[in-house]
Amino acid sequence: MKRLLLHLKKVRNTYPSLRSVVREVGVTVGYLQYRFPIIAKRIAREYVDMRERKAFADRRHARAAAIAFFTDEKIDWSLKSRKRALKVIRNKTKLAKNLIRTQVNDVYEALQRPACQQSPKEIY
Repeated sequence: MKRLLLHLKKVRNTYPSLRSVVREVGVTVGYLQYRFPIIAKRIAREYVDMRERKAFADRRHARAAAIAFFTDEKIDWSLKSRKRALKVIRNKTKLAKNLIRTQVNDVYEALQRPACQQSPKEIY
């Protein structure tokens, strides 16, 4: 069983969820947690870490797209609204609407403040 679990990890390039691993192996989650607690915890931790890294990368991508939209000088400021930014960025990146909305609001508000009240951390 241990060799099978280690082989699954080597074969896959991504970290699977614990549920998908037990489905492939043909046992239950409880069995895997009882018989191999260290391996089960490691699989779960790696999966959670991978999801957190992906969420961070998505937020960063949405923030970069929002900054690019609002700082693009080709587009007149009268055409730059939060609603339009949401639509354009969503079509371009295919990210979740709520994720884009929070990043667009943050960037828009940061750009609307006078430069003396703005810190670089607020934009990036």
